[in-house]
Amino acid sequence: MQSLFRRTTPLTQYAWPFPIIPQTAPGMGFREPATPRTIWSSDEEVYLARAYPTATAAPVISKVIGRTLAAVRRKAQRLGLRRPLRGRAANAAFALKSPPPPHNLGITSSLSHAFCDYFSAVQRTNSGRIIWDGTAIDLLADLWKRLFSASCIARMLGLKRSAVSEAARRVGLPDRAGLTLEHTIPQGSPQDAPVNETVAGQLIRKICRITGRPFFVRPREARKIHYSFLGKLFLARRSGTLEGIGEYVSHALNTDCLA
Repeated sequence: MQSLFRRTTPLTQYAWPFPIIPQTAPGMGFREPATPRTIWSSDEEVYLARAYPTATAAPVISKVIGRTLAAVRRKAQRLGLRRPLRGRAANAAFALKSPPPPHNLGITSSLSHAFCDYFSAVQRTNSGRIIWDGTAIDLLADLWKRLFSASCIARMLGLKRSAVSEAARRVGLPDRAGLTLEHTIPQGSPQDAPVNETVAGQLIRKICRITGRPFFVRPREARKIHYSFLGKLFLARRSGTLEGIGEYVSHALNTDCLA
């Protein structure tokens, strides 16, 4: 009598004479059949186009349509839809495209355009961060010597005060202790504010030999310092020591002077 388990060829496995019924119970090692994808209807696309750019939460939209959150986001990306800006990006958009804050009442359209045109050259990332290139550094120095406070500059640029103070410290802007600072946002262009000659006399513009970006030094240090704060840090990290940047590090520890 021939055995039920019979090796026919070297490449085949043992044959089982009874048919195998696929199991669909969980944990048995068999996958459930995939559900077919349904085509988006026109009503679903219209609702997505109207609700996705608003403040309606994306999970709410997915429940209304009856699709997963990932499917809603993929469809919105294909349609070119974007969620409303929030956080830093919203502040940046407000600072670039909107007139001054509502507490400055009575402004005209010409003053509003003058205010926006002054900051139009500043480049930003998609998240709203300012790219501190030569244009942004020169604009910060111009606002600095017109005695606008760090908090006022931060509101005009849509940033935090700490970000403005850190940028001013890195480019070497001087201390303004004892001077009366301006804390209100101007209605028109900030260039209408007078320049403080004392602060302007302490700003000697130079180009860093490492980063290629402008920075500022005192008149007595114009011939001694040729690298910015970031350039000094780069040289110190490359040599493996922090010697030679003591004055920069000690100044970095005291940021309260950048009022």
